[in-house]
Amino acid sequence: MGLKPVGIPNPNSLVESSRVLVYPSNTTVANEIPLYIKFTCTEYSSLALSRAGGIINTGGYGNVKAQIAVPMSTKFTSQTAMRYKQEENPNSIPLLQSYTEDLINKGLEKLEGIVAPILKNIPAKYLKGAGKIGGQFNQLIDSDYNELILQSGSKRSFVIQLYLPCLNDEDSARAGEITRAFEALALPTTFSFGVGSLAGFQFFFHPPMWFIGVGALDSIQNDIDWSSQPQASVLTNVAVNRVAIDSSSFTAIDGSIKPIAYSISLNFTEIEAAVRAQKTLTGAGSPTSFEILNRSSVGGDSLGLGFGPRGGI
Repeated sequence: MGLKPVGIPNPNSLVESSRVLVYPSNTTVANEIPLYIKFTCTEYSSLALSRAGGIINTGGYGNVKAQIAVPMSTKFTSQTAMRYKQEENPNSIPLLQSYTEDLINKGLEKLEGIVAPILKNIPAKYLKGAGKIGGQFNQLIDSDYNELILQSGSKRSFVIQLYLPCLNDEDSARAGEITRAFEALALPTTFSFGVGSLAGFQFFFHPPMWFIGVGALDSIQNDIDWSSQPQASVLTNVAVNRVAIDSSSFTAIDGSIKPIAYSISLNFTEIEAAVRAQKTLTGAGSPTSFEILNRSSVGGDSLGLGFGPRGGI
């Protein structure tokens, strides 16, 4: 399974409106919490401006699937695991190395042709002793010019652990919505027409992508001291524990039995390769940058000329 060369929008997604889910459900209580982790789920796109976060509407239809905000997680781990492979670096080999090795090998071949006929006339017992003596000086090994070279395909990942204790019926209902949102939005969607498997057609569409930030509930700024600098990601794993306390406990909602505590483990992986954003030529003399962006965010503006992210698909 992979992306098709010809892009087709999902007709059903175009008519979906965004869902906003804030926990806890009580607005007064929610506004008293100073730090939230916020997830914005948008339609998957290969467009650079979308992956750079430049096209994220807060209303309307089709693009944003859900906006989820919960108090800062109990665990937020970012992992930068770069893939390296041992390869010979041709730039490290001395200029005369190959020529010298080739000359030695050819010389040994000629010497072997001269000595071989002579050795046939020498008794084997003498040759055995000579071989032991010569072996003591045989210490030459292959030259080692292998180095660790970065391989393509390295992606940063994030592990987030959420804990949602439900103090009332409303919180239990909202926590349940949030867990269902994460589970459902990790999956692909389909569009089909016709009846049965033989008549009609069915298309599968890529799961959405996610933007993660940490900060006040009413702020769009991302506090990188808490979150690092996550770029556009996909949700690769969701694990929900609906009995997130030591014993099985529940609360009554309209006469039914509901959980009073949820824990949610989330794994995100960035879609594109992350890069360190260096200062442009127009910012010469600036301190070394520790800013992290993805390929789309950097785009074609390495010279600092204001071109912005790439606009292709």
